[in-house]
Amino acid sequence: MKKQAIATLVLLASTLCPLALATPNDGIGEQKPNQLVLRGGLAVPQDLDIELSGGSGSSVSFENGYSASIAYGRRLVPWLRGEIEVGWIGIDTDKMKIKKRGIEIDDRGKDEHVYGMLNAVADWQNDSAFTPYVGIGVGGTKAQLKNSYTRPGSGGEITRDSSDTAFAYQFLFGALWDINDDLGLEMRGRYFGSKDRTHDNHAAAKVADLDVDGSQIWTFELGLSYQF
Repeated sequence: MKKQAIATLVLLASTLCPLALATPNDGIGEQKPNQLVLRGGLAVPQDLDIELSGGSGSSVSFENGYSASIAYGRRLVPWLRGEIEVGWIGIDTDKMKIKKRGIEIDDRGKDEHVYGMLNAVADWQNDSAFTPYVGIGVGGTKAQLKNSYTRPGSGGEITRDSSDTAFAYQFLFGALWDINDDLGLEMRGRYFGSKDRTHDNHAAAKVADLDVDGSQIWTFELGLSYQF
């Protein structure tokens, strides 16, 4: 799934980029100061380490997931934009490796982030309708981790539902393609990360806390922008 999704995005990029570069910017008016962007795409997570208050630990791997966000941006100077972004990332768990016992089991859970970010985006201005950019962002995320699995040996069903709020950051790269004075298309990649978290375990009274490593997630997204 991961290879197919990335291959699709590469194909879209190879199709749109030459078209955009061949489109002169002469027919497009002056830059408008405000921008509203809707984005959605693929989320590719890295493994996550969890340690229980008793000292035992596990590592969780994930399936690819999805991301969606909305952002309001304002041009500060011709080459720099500020942006307020709120969004959601959802990924399903795949396997849980219990480190002490050295075994791997199926995990039927989910990791979700609801986040808010302040972004600074630097545009590479040129004479085409195609504008590459890079950026950084800082903010916060409300992370919720659910684990549901069958206990090895006893066969009992275990469900954990835990959450915490943490500092988040992201690194951005992408390109905008101006369709006309008002509308544009965007392709964006980013690395989204969060600090380590101490989750309050809502589903198991015997385990007070879960120490969860910070999330590390790549997203590859398409966006539609409205400039005003």
